[in-house]
Amino acid sequence: MPRKRTLLIRLCLASCLLVLSSLGPLWAWGADGAKPASRQESEVRLLFGGDVLLSRGVERRLDLTPGALREALRKTLGGADFAAANLEGAVGGRERCGSWVPGKPCFAIPPRLASLLADAGFKAIGTENNHSADLGDEGRATTHEALADSSILPLTFADSPQFVRFDHFTLGIITFSNLPGRDGRFVPIPSTALRQKLRLAANLANLVVVYVHWGSELLPWPDEKQVQGAKWLVSHGASLIVGCHPHVVQGPEWIDGKPVFFSLGNLVFDQVYAASKTGLLAQCRVSGARCRFSAISTHTPGDSFFPEIAGHNQAADKVLSGRTINLSRGLVINGITLRPGNGSMITGRTGSGSGPGHKETAVEGVRGGKVLWVSRPVNLVSLEPMALPGRGRARLLLALERCYSDFDRATAVRPYVYEPTRKGLVPVWRGTSLAWPLLDATLLPGNRGILCALHSGGSFLAPGAGVGKRRVAAYRWNGFGFSGVDDKEIQNACRSCFSYSF
Repeated sequence: MPRKRTLLIRLCLASCLLVLSSLGPLWAWGADGAKPASRQESEVRLLFGGDVLLSRGVERRLDLTPGALREALRKTLGGADFAAANLEGAVGGRERCGSWVPGKPCFAIPPRLASLLADAGFKAIGTENNHSADLGDEGRATTHEALADSSILPLTFADSPQFVRFDHFTLGIITFSNLPGRDGRFVPIPSTALRQKLRLAANLANLVVVYVHWGSELLPWPDEKQVQGAKWLVSHGASLIVGCHPHVVQGPEWIDGKPVFFSLGNLVFDQVYAASKTGLLAQCRVSGARCRFSAISTHTPGDSFFPEIAGHNQAADKVLSGRTINLSRGLVINGITLRPGNGSMITGRTGSGSGPGHKETAVEGVRGGKVLWVSRPVNLVSLEPMALPGRGRARLLLALERCYSDFDRATAVRPYVYEPTRKGLVPVWRGTSLAWPLLDATLLPGNRGILCALHSGGSFLAPGAGVGKRRVAAYRWNGFGFSGVDDKEIQNACRSCFSYSF
């Protein structure tokens, strides 16, 4: 009898171990059911460079030695999992420059040179700066097409945030120019469109990089506008800020716990000033759930336009070393992790302007490392978890989508409420634009169920009335929809969410 009991116990233990082995190690799974990064996962290395010029003197030198760019950068950039820089100018012929203001250069890039960027090791190129419109809207479109044809991701504000997925995390990139170009377009800090893109990136990505063109040329330190802009960007979701435009290095700093490379200087340029011959590569190494930073110096010899890698920058590394940031856990509701769908990874189809953009984004629901479902692609403006009154955790999802409605016969921002389930996003409520046409909406922090909305000054009956005016309203979730709130304290709290809009 004891031998039979022992045999039975052994059989039960073997069965339990078989079941557990099929599930995987239980300690390796997070509370949301998603598998966190293990110690065996490889490190991901990201590199961000400064200004790149492919016209003027650089163009002439490349015509003589087309392999110079590859020789200068391939060894360093090719070893990175992701490398990006800012391209000054637009792809096209010089005849497109047309009439031009004397003293202001027009950077026309020959189409044949675009492929050299991929050959040098770049995976992505920023196309938002004060020279992006040198050849007009046609030049913008041609630039994006030339980059995409060379298997390079064009980084644009219209398509921001753009998502890149690695083994165990998703990178979100927002690219914009704070300086006007030939067409006069630029993105102010702060702005409603920028806030929406930061909100969406912060919820769907684990690391949010802001690539910004700003500052004053040849100034070796950040001006006050840059500092205040960095603080606002960090407070609204930026994990790392990388700046370009001054053409000289402005040393990195930590702003409210996040690294800010105010200016990386020139990477490839034909400027002759001594300070403009030095640049930085901002390096981000992601291992597990943490990211650490360092800076690599580049130096361009006086008789050359192509940089030499000069090793780590000791002054910058002194500021950066010993400090790391944690990757965001991402958006988890009802045990389901929400992330951008693979179809939302930009592979070449891009917008051509600096407006809000019309890129469609799909959302995946993931649990236990398995994709449960993928939503239909929509023009997603923002996304955030929505907790209900009396409940400890968020159970619903507030989405802003830009779409057409027969109600007002317009394409506009409209709020939706979904419940994430194992079978998909279940629609709970859809509104046209609440009481007035909607510009933006967000949930009031610390006050569950309160929606703060930024409305235009017009109405549905007279949409053109009150152009340029804005109003803020507060709404409370009642289980079936949103009802207006007259509480002055709540209204004032909502108004503070959009203080930058007035």
